[in-house]
Amino acid sequence: MFSVVLSTFPVIILGALSYTKATREIEEKVAKENMQVLQQTKISLEYHLETLDNNVTQFILSPFFTSSYERKLTPKDFITYRDLSAAMKRFQTDKIWNDEVELINFKENWAISKRGLEYPNEVRIFNKYSSVKKIPKASVWMTISDQNIESVNLVKKLPLLANKPEGLIRISISKREINKLINGDNDIENFFIMDGNDQLISEPTHRNQFLTSEKFIQELNSKKSDNGYFMIKMDEENIGVNYSKSSYNEWTYLSIVPIGTITKDSRDIGWYTAFVCIVMIIILIIVASLFSKYFYHPIRLIYQSVATSVEGKKALNSKDEFKSIQSKIDQFQYQIDNQTKHLREFFIIGLCMGQIKIEKINEMVQNLNLDTDWEALSVLVIQPNVLGSLSTKNGECELFLHSINTLVSESLSEELRYPPIILDEYQVTIIQMYDKNRDNDREYLYGLAEELKRLVLEYLNLSISIGISRPFTRLANTELAYNEATKALKYHQRLESGMIVSIDDIVLDDSVKNIFPKQIYQELIQSIKEVQPDDIEESISKLMTEIRKNCRSFLQYQNILMQLLSKLLELVQELGISSEKLFGEKVLFEEILKFKDIDEIECWITKTVLPPIIEKYADKQKDTQSNITESVISIIEKEFYSDLTLDIIASKINFHPSYISRVFKKETGYSFSEYLLDYRIKKMKKMLRETNLKIAEIAEIFHFNSSAAFIRSFRKVEGITPGQYRKKYHL
Repeated sequence: MFSVVLSTFPVIILGALSYTKATREIEEKVAKENMQVLQQTKISLEYHLETLDNNVTQFILSPFFTSSYERKLTPKDFITYRDLSAAMKRFQTDKIWNDEVELINFKENWAISKRGLEYPNEVRIFNKYSSVKKIPKASVWMTISDQNIESVNLVKKLPLLANKPEGLIRISISKREINKLINGDNDIENFFIMDGNDQLISEPTHRNQFLTSEKFIQELNSKKSDNGYFMIKMDEENIGVNYSKSSYNEWTYLSIVPIGTITKDSRDIGWYTAFVCIVMIIILIIVASLFSKYFYHPIRLIYQSVATSVEGKKALNSKDEFKSIQSKIDQFQYQIDNQTKHLREFFIIGLCMGQIKIEKINEMVQNLNLDTDWEALSVLVIQPNVLGSLSTKNGECELFLHSINTLVSESLSEELRYPPIILDEYQVTIIQMYDKNRDNDREYLYGLAEELKRLVLEYLNLSISIGISRPFTRLANTELAYNEATKALKYHQRLESGMIVSIDDIVLDDSVKNIFPKQIYQELIQSIKEVQPDDIEESISKLMTEIRKNCRSFLQYQNILMQLLSKLLELVQELGISSEKLFGEKVLFEEILKFKDIDEIECWITKTVLPPIIEKYADKQKDTQSNITESVISIIEKEFYSDLTLDIIASKINFHPSYISRVFKKETGYSFSEYLLDYRIKKMKKMLRETNLKIAEIAEIFHFNSSAAFIRSFRKVEGITPGQYRKKYHL
């Protein structure tokens, strides 16, 4: 009897401890598994929501939509209305069907919905969305308060990036559809969603009314982490809550499990433990029974772990325990396969960035099941050629890079490439080559690049530049190959858009003589100083053409343009004006380095740098010409009686005679000789009227060779002789 008590006491203690520990572990496992299922549900639902979001974005960015939306639709535009309506009806995924799509144009005062084409004077639809216009985001998931049906709405402002939207598009999804997607056909709803305003996406059942209580909402909002688990007591019942907050639409996904449901399984385990204890006591007497139960115990633990998963009910009812275990293993394998794609992309990024240790590469290649049968690899780097301001380019590049990445994935089979990725401002693809003859690599890579360039131009209407690395045979050299491909782009791609260039094609010696076209530059300077617009335009065009011809790399091109800018600033200094006064506080040499395209730099020089300089020289020329004319007239008035010539005046005021003649004619309308003769005739007439000097004396004063010469000149201008003039007008 003593031996029985001595043997059963440890068994009872072990059973109690096992029950306590098992209960605690079951609660933890249920919480973890519920979190995994919740995350899967969240990922699945957001995938469909994002797919719908992307479909709508692609639609409103299409040329057809842009041209149709900006118009004022009338009943006569039936075809446009029909095409818009047909396109809007296709906004659904294989899991989500929208209840209604509504397109509204505030500017042109029309709206398209399932009710047809409507106008503000027929419905009050525009007041309905007044609050939406105030939301800062261009796209938002929300519930519109005055709807008669319970639905969730994707609302996008139009145009997408406009500060003041001219309209919007709304896609309505029934909350019933969302509930069906997250809970399936189960009658018991364990999963719920709350939006950013703490409103349930679906109405709670009578069992879950506490979800809308202030206590529950405060407890949920007090959690700072994006994912977690907590217990709360509601209506005298302990509830286990798993939550996961979404960064995509600010929704919170909830998994609600009563603690009683969890402890029910643990109570069953308690009975199992008691049963095992009894069996163990009996085993002390019956050794054979002990061994049979002992060997079955590990399988039982695995089966219990499977039975506490989300499909626990089905597993408990299953008679084939091994089948239940295998089903759970298959489920985990499916999740791993789905994540492998993303892990492969991260692996390629790590190779290009040099972030993976060499000794780990082969192991990771095997784990990710990547192809290793190739003979050589090469890196292709694609960059879209997008012109415009920096902010516009950044936004467009991101969209284009994703489109190009998708196109590469669909165009090249997996046997020809590793998974394509987006890295910084490039789309990167590692090409696999199986030909042992390395002499064919260049032709093969250029052929692939040409085909990709053609496809991008055909489907995206976009020009791209492609850089190609040297072939390499070790994955550890991927970082070097990536740098080679990007370097090839940096050396040549900016000089001519749409190029395909290999690292072997670039000129690495930038010490090539910088041939600055001095003769053409001197012509440009002379044209600027003389303010000759046509000559300036011709000279700058010839100068840029010559610079392009002499440059072999974009860096060399930048250096020569820096020299040109420096020489232009010397012109500014000649005017006695600081560059800060003429161009503001911006540093021009820093500005020129910001540009990455030759056309942008040339446009900046001709449109921003040259006009202020030309304008200042035009002002200077105008002042100079006025001073020249005044000086010439002053000399004529003082020395009209002397033998004045244009050369004599030029020597006095230090300007070229031809330039003085051109300026004087432009300012007065008379040539120098005409003006001088006219002025001298006026003085001669005054002497004839007011003095008694003889004709010969007047002729001598004005340095005529003879009286006859004076008489001929006077008569040629006035039509009468000096004597006749004196006789007629003498005072």
